[in-house]
Amino acid sequence: MSPSDRLAKRVEALLGDPKAGSDFADLFETRSVFVHGRSIEGLVPSKDRTLARQLARRVTMALIDAAIWPAGQMARADYLNGLA
Repeated sequence: MSPSDRLAKRVEALLGDPKAGSDFADLFETRSVFVHGRSIEGLVPSKDRTLARQLARRVTMALIDAAIWPAGQMARADYLNGLA
């Protein structure tokens, strides 16, 4: 499994939302196009920028919540491996 696929699966598992995982994968592809200098037509649509901010906020909140509960007592690698 590629690192980006693993991240998408972790986002999906963390949020309990399959759509969040696919949204992450789509946004990651857009990011890759931009970062690696491939041609990108126009600006990144505002809906994608908004979705990225919302997804980042949801993931951050879920990770903070996980740190407060028993998962916070787990080793980082164990917790992440449990997500995907």
